Amino acid sequence: MTCICPECGSIDYKVGKICSKTGKSICIDCCMMCKHYFRNEAYMSHGCRFGIQDYHSCTLTKEESEINLIKARIGDKNKQMERILARGWKNDRYIARKIDAEITRLKIDIRNIERRMETR
Repeated sequence: MTCICPECGSIDYKVGKICSKTGKSICIDCCMMCKHYFRNEAYMSHGCRFGIQDYHSCTLTKEESEINLIKARIGDKNKQMERILARGWKNDRYIARKIDAEITRLKIDIRNIERRMETR
């Protein structure tokens, strides 16, 4: 299968990527020539900045961001629990019970925050 860049028309380019703006595969040279491409040599960072202006347009309240943080912690605890239970060691049941208690406490925290939000 031959790769043809829709921007410049080069055939079988070696390095390419999916353009965030068009969704098509383009050669890296065209990507780097785009006005949305960002490069900072001092920090060795680079990449496409297309759509970045809309990234922070969604504003969350303090409570919503707390809930999101707690849900992420619950996800981490669930993964930790799966790893512990997969080993199947007898003494890991104690640790699994502690993690289960932490998950329950975090869920209670979420409910308390939601109740605070409802009363406002």
